[in-house]
Amino acid sequence: MPVYLPVVDFQISMERQSRPLQDSKESDDCDKSIIELIADTTRTEMQDQGSGRVPKASTGNRDGRGKKHDDRKFRKAPQAPKRFKSSYIFFFTENQAKVKEQLGPQATVADVSRRSAELWRNLSEYERTYWEQLAAQDKERYLAEKSAYTGPWQVPHKRVKKNPSAPKRPMS
Repeated sequence: MPVYLPVVDFQISMERQSRPLQDSKESDDCDKSIIELIADTTRTEMQDQGSGRVPKASTGNRDGRGKKHDDRKFRKAPQAPKRFKSSYIFFFTENQAKVKEQLGPQATVADVSRRSAELWRNLSEYERTYWEQLAAQDKERYLAEKSAYTGPWQVPHKRVKKNPSAPKRPMS
Protein backbone atom coordinates (compact mmCIF):
# COMPACT_ATOMS: atom_id res chain seq x y z
CA MET A 1 0.00 0.00 0.00
CA PRO A 2 1.58 3.34 -1.00
CA VAL A 3 2.21 6.07 1.55
CA TYR A 4 0.51 9.35 0.66
CA LEU A 5 2.08 12.61 1.81
CA PRO A 6 0.05 15.80 2.30
CA VAL A 7 0.47 18.25 -0.55
CA VAL A 8 1.69 21.71 0.41
CA ASP A 9 0.06 24.57 -1.47
CA PHE A 10 2.31 25.82 -4.26
CA GLN A 11 1.53 29.53 -3.65
CA ILE A 12 2.49 29.31 0.02
CA SER A 13 5.85 27.78 -0.82
CA MET A 14 6.47 30.45 -3.47
CA GLU A 15 5.67 33.24 -0.97
CA ARG A 16 8.21 31.85 1.48
CA GLN A 17 10.89 31.86 -1.19
CA SER A 18 10.19 35.48 -2.14
CA ARG A 19 10.35 36.85 1.44
CA PRO A 20 13.36 38.97 2.37
CA LEU A 21 16.18 37.48 4.46
CA GLN A 22 15.03 39.24 7.65
CA ASP A 23 11.94 37.02 7.77
CA SER A 24 13.99 33.85 7.34
CA LYS A 25 13.67 32.89 11.01
CA GLU A 26 9.88 32.90 10.78
CA SER A 27 9.96 30.89 7.57
CA ASP A 28 12.35 28.35 9.11
CA ASP A 29 9.94 27.85 12.02
CA CYS A 30 7.08 27.44 9.57
CA ASP A 31 9.08 24.99 7.43
CA LYS A 32 9.98 22.96 10.53
CA SER A 33 6.33 22.70 11.55
CA ILE A 34 5.36 21.47 8.06
CA ILE A 35 8.17 18.91 8.10
CA GLU A 36 7.08 17.70 11.56
CA LEU A 37 3.48 17.44 10.35
CA ILE A 38 4.54 15.35 7.35
CA ALA A 39 6.75 13.14 9.53
CA ASP A 40 3.91 12.54 12.02
CA THR A 41 1.44 11.56 9.31
CA THR A 42 3.88 9.20 7.63
CA ARG A 43 4.72 7.62 10.99
CA THR A 44 1.06 6.88 11.74
CA GLU A 45 0.50 5.52 8.23
CA MET A 46 3.54 3.28 8.61
CA GLN A 47 2.13 1.94 11.89
CA ASP A 48 -1.18 1.22 10.17
CA GLN A 49 0.60 -0.70 7.40
CA GLY A 50 2.64 -2.90 9.69
CA SER A 51 5.47 -2.86 12.13
CA GLY A 52 7.93 -1.28 9.68
CA ARG A 53 10.74 -3.39 11.11
CA VAL A 54 13.65 -4.29 8.91
CA PRO A 55 15.03 -7.84 9.16
CA LYS A 56 18.60 -8.43 10.25
CA ALA A 57 21.15 -8.30 7.48
CA SER A 58 23.43 -11.00 8.87
CA THR A 59 22.50 -14.55 9.81
CA GLY A 60 25.96 -15.54 10.99
CA ASN A 61 27.05 -15.92 14.60
CA ARG A 62 29.31 -13.59 16.55
CA ASP A 63 32.64 -14.77 15.22
CA GLY A 64 31.55 -14.05 11.64
CA ARG A 65 31.08 -17.64 10.57
CA GLY A 66 27.70 -18.79 9.31
CA LYS A 67 25.35 -21.35 10.79
CA LYS A 68 26.90 -24.22 8.85
CA HIS A 69 29.96 -24.22 11.10
CA ASP A 70 27.78 -25.00 14.12
CA ASP A 71 26.03 -27.85 12.27
CA ARG A 72 29.31 -29.65 11.66
CA LYS A 73 29.76 -30.50 15.33
CA PHE A 74 27.25 -33.33 15.05
CA ARG A 75 26.14 -35.59 12.23
CA LYS A 76 23.45 -38.22 11.85
CA ALA A 77 24.41 -41.54 13.39
CA PRO A 78 25.27 -44.05 10.64
CA GLN A 79 23.22 -46.82 12.28
CA ALA A 80 20.09 -44.60 12.64
CA PRO A 81 17.22 -45.39 10.25
CA LYS A 82 17.20 -43.54 6.93
CA ARG A 83 14.30 -41.23 6.21
CA PHE A 84 11.52 -42.36 3.87
CA LYS A 85 11.44 -41.37 0.19
CA SER A 86 8.68 -39.38 -1.46
CA SER A 87 6.61 -40.68 -4.36
CA TYR A 88 8.42 -38.34 -6.75
CA ILE A 89 11.82 -39.70 -5.67
CA PHE A 90 10.68 -43.27 -6.39
CA PHE A 91 9.40 -42.15 -9.80
CA PHE A 92 12.59 -40.24 -10.59
CA THR A 93 15.02 -43.03 -9.66
CA GLU A 94 13.15 -45.58 -11.75
CA ASN A 95 12.76 -43.36 -14.82
CA GLN A 96 16.10 -41.55 -14.71
CA ALA A 97 17.88 -44.02 -17.01
CA LYS A 98 15.05 -43.89 -19.57
CA VAL A 99 15.06 -40.10 -19.61
CA LYS A 100 18.86 -40.01 -20.03
CA GLU A 101 18.55 -42.41 -22.95
CA GLN A 102 15.86 -40.26 -24.59
CA LEU A 103 17.79 -37.01 -24.23
CA GLY A 104 21.08 -38.39 -25.47
CA PRO A 105 24.65 -38.36 -24.17
CA GLN A 106 25.00 -34.55 -24.13
CA ALA A 107 22.11 -34.15 -21.62
CA THR A 108 22.99 -32.39 -18.38
CA VAL A 109 21.68 -33.22 -14.91
CA ALA A 110 19.42 -30.16 -15.09
CA ASP A 111 17.93 -31.36 -18.39
CA VAL A 112 17.21 -34.81 -16.95
CA SER A 113 15.60 -33.29 -13.84
CA ARG A 114 13.53 -30.87 -15.90
CA ARG A 115 12.24 -33.63 -18.19
CA SER A 116 11.47 -35.94 -15.23
CA ALA A 117 9.53 -33.17 -13.50
CA GLU A 118 7.55 -32.61 -16.68
CA LEU A 119 6.72 -36.32 -16.91
CA TRP A 120 5.66 -36.33 -13.24
CA ARG A 121 3.35 -33.34 -13.76
CA ASN A 122 1.70 -35.05 -16.72
CA LEU A 123 0.97 -38.31 -14.85
CA SER A 124 -2.69 -39.09 -14.25
CA GLU A 125 -4.06 -39.70 -10.76
CA TYR A 126 -4.34 -43.42 -11.52
CA GLU A 127 -0.66 -43.65 -12.51
CA ARG A 128 0.44 -41.70 -9.44
CA THR A 129 -1.24 -44.11 -7.05
CA TYR A 130 1.43 -46.74 -7.71
CA TRP A 131 4.23 -44.33 -6.69
CA GLU A 132 2.24 -43.07 -3.71
CA GLN A 133 1.78 -46.67 -2.50
CA LEU A 134 5.53 -47.24 -2.70
CA ALA A 135 6.10 -44.04 -0.70
CA ALA A 136 3.51 -45.08 1.90
CA GLN A 137 5.21 -48.48 2.34
CA ASP A 138 8.58 -46.77 2.74
CA LYS A 139 7.15 -44.37 5.30
CA GLU A 140 5.74 -47.31 7.29
CA ARG A 141 9.18 -48.95 7.15
CA TYR A 142 10.79 -45.77 8.46
CA LEU A 143 8.30 -45.33 11.29
CA ALA A 144 8.75 -48.97 12.36
CA GLU A 145 12.54 -48.64 12.33
CA LYS A 146 12.33 -45.31 14.15
CA SER A 147 10.21 -46.72 16.96
CA ALA A 148 12.53 -49.74 17.32
CA TYR A 149 15.74 -47.69 17.25
CA THR A 150 17.19 -46.93 20.69
CA GLY A 151 20.62 -45.56 19.84
CA PRO A 152 21.70 -41.94 19.49
CA TRP A 153 20.35 -39.91 16.56
CA GLN A 154 23.41 -37.68 16.36
CA VAL A 155 27.05 -38.42 16.99
CA PRO A 156 29.94 -35.98 17.30
CA HIS A 157 31.61 -35.25 14.02
CA LYS A 158 35.34 -34.80 14.33
CA ARG A 159 37.87 -34.89 11.55
CA VAL A 160 40.46 -37.58 11.77
CA LYS A 161 43.80 -36.05 12.64
CA LYS A 162 46.57 -36.67 10.14
CA ASN A 163 49.76 -38.38 11.11
CA PRO A 164 52.30 -35.59 11.72
CA SER A 165 55.11 -37.70 10.32
CA ALA A 166 53.24 -38.33 7.04
CA PRO A 167 54.54 -36.40 4.02
CA LYS A 168 52.68 -33.19 3.14
CA ARG A 169 52.70 -33.98 -0.59
CA PRO A 170 53.01 -37.24 -2.46
CA MET A 171 56.52 -38.21 -3.45
CA SER A 172 57.34 -37.48 -7.09
